[in-house]
Amino acid sequence: MRRTKQHGRAGINTGRLFLTIMLSVAMVASMFFPGGSAALAEELDDQDIELVDLDLQEDTIEDQESEPTDDALQLDEEEQKDEEEDLVTFDDEDLQVEVQDNGQQPCASVTAGGTTTSYANFADAVEAWKDTDGATLTLLSDVSGTDVPIASGKRTIDLNGYGLRSGSDTGICTIDDLGEDDAQLTIVDGRPNAEHRYTDRVGDDPAVVDDSLTEGYKTFTGGYISSSVGDALWVVAATVSMEGITIIGCKYDGIYMYGGNLTAKECDIIGCKSDGVYATCGFVTMTGCIITGCRNEGFDAEGCVATLTNCVISNCDCEGVEVDESVITIKGCIITGCREQGVYIYDEEALVDIVDTTITGNTAPAYNESGDPYVGAGICVKRGELSLGGAVEVYNNTVAGAPSNLYVAATHPVTIVGTLNNN
Repeated sequence: MRRTKQHGRAGINTGRLFLTIMLSVAMVASMFFPGGSAALAEELDDQDIELVDLDLQEDTIEDQESEPTDDALQLDEEEQKDEEEDLVTFDDEDLQVEVQDNGQQPCASVTAGGTTTSYANFADAVEAWKDTDGATLTLLSDVSGTDVPIASGKRTIDLNGYGLRSGSDTGICTIDDLGEDDAQLTIVDGRPNAEHRYTDRVGDDPAVVDDSLTEGYKTFTGGYISSSVGDALWVVAATVSMEGITIIGCKYDGIYMYGGNLTAKECDIIGCKSDGVYATCGFVTMTGCIITGCRNEGFDAEGCVATLTNCVISNCDCEGVEVDESVITIKGCIITGCREQGVYIYDEEALVDIVDTTITGNTAPAYNESGDPYVGAGICVKRGELSLGGAVEVYNNTVAGAPSNLYVAATHPVTIVGTLNNN
């Protein structure tokens, strides 16, 4: 009702102003016209000037104070609603300002104990989820800017076909700070056919998801995790399993692992600025996964035990798989299009078993950044033990354009068991 009242005040003030003027005219008339206001009226009449009837002005004032129109009422209600949505509350403990989410659509829900609660503020949903053992966090829209930590207990995230974009360098962070190895996270996707559009990584600029693109884009389906400021997923002394999700466009690693257990099935890692997977200690099992277009290694094993089965690692700027002080099995995989070696083994404690795998089309330049010559664009073994089994095919790999499929250093302990096919 504020706007209508303002209109009423305007009419009343106009009437008061006109009355004040008329009183002033009457005073002037008494001073300069002996006949008073009647004489003044006669004079004005001679000059064709008409006095306005005060009764008419009073009617005008009453009209301006009349009931507001339906349009005015509607505008007033909308203005009041806007003010209510802009209410701000202050938290004295941490001096943070939080804008109320009145009227907003929910962006996530939390299911626990058979009850599902929806949240318009994603940070509130994460807070409720991480404090409830056995809870499931389900995305109801693309969300960004909030980390998703889990320190203990069992939790599930359902991306539900949407994107979770991290706001810091830790992304989804699983840290078992209780030392009891009981932090367990499962990541699934309830809408695997949801389509998203993206552009490839260009140099140091990671891939970018943008569903509004109309040309020059590629597509993937299902929910995704991304981080423009760091890693998408940290696994630290915890157990993480994920299936059918995409990790894309991270500023650093797609997955950073320091201890614990990671199981990934039919997941894609696309266009990260650093490694697709960086695993230093811990256990990794990846089945049917694709790692492509990363700035550094596709899979960097430094002190872990890993099994890669039926995976494709392609078009990374460094090695497809790099092995340092790790035990790794590569079975039924394809490693292709990488710009250094397909598989690089360089530690005396490295044990690598390659079975039924194709390594082809990897192209290294003549020298690396340190000025050392590249050798063995298919498989390069400088230290460690390599075991070959089944149909291992290594072909069409080159260094500076010259064929270079396999290199085995003679100056360090190297053991090769098995034979290569079609070389």
